[in-house]
Amino acid sequence: CGASIPAVLVPQQPPTVSYLLGTATKGEATVAMPEYDKSKPGNVLPLTLDGKSIAQIDGRSFKQSTSKFNEADALAHLTPVKDADGKLVALVVNIPKIQPSQTQMFNYSAQILSAVPRVEGLTSAMEYDGVALYPWATVSPMMSWMSQFSTDIRLATPGGFERFATLGFTSAMGNTQLYAGVLKLTDGTAVAKFARAKGVTSYTAAAGVDAGLFVAAHVACVKIRRDSIIAGGG
Repeated sequence: CGASIPAVLVPQQPPTVSYLLGTATKGEATVAMPEYDKSKPGNVLPLTLDGKSIAQIDGRSFKQSTSKFNEADALAHLTPVKDADGKLVALVVNIPKIQPSQTQMFNYSAQILSAVPRVEGLTSAMEYDGVALYPWATVSPMMSWMSQFSTDIRLATPGGFERFATLGFTSAMGNTQLYAGVLKLTDGTAVAKFARAKGVTSYTAAAGVDAGLFVAAHVACVKIRRDSIIAGGG
């Protein structure tokens, strides 16, 4: 069950000339980051390419209580993404879940915001740390069965959000895993994949893929699950 991990990734035709971290992969490349799920408040997680830091993501500052569901705190849980020099470039934010496609197993969707508009014609959605932020994408988990988990990713346009890709997760022994999966465009083309090993998540993307969006979408998925009532304090 679940998403199968492809041996070959197909280069993506870039949807725009703007990318979340400023650039797309020029050829197949692998970036790595310590597990967001296992991080703690105050942690800064470096996203590296060939051992060189290209961005940094704040660690988890909130986990849903096992005894009392706190919607306000979950919606206030923000995850900043900064460039290698510490300048804010993006923000991952929980939002009320997008219906009707999203399962009741999750309490939220997420929005990825950027300091630079993805396309012309977008207006600022909020300000954080003195930086105006623009909508980049929405992330909405869906689960048809306990062992089948996928995420709908939609990109911001001046007219709204357009479906772009699905982030699928593998399953093992009937349990949904957040630590391995594949990014497929709406036509089913596999363009990126990720997997966990020894406390590090590695993201491999084909040429033309917006690696920053890929990583941020995965982080958003972990946030949503751990911040939802089903998290069990994980």
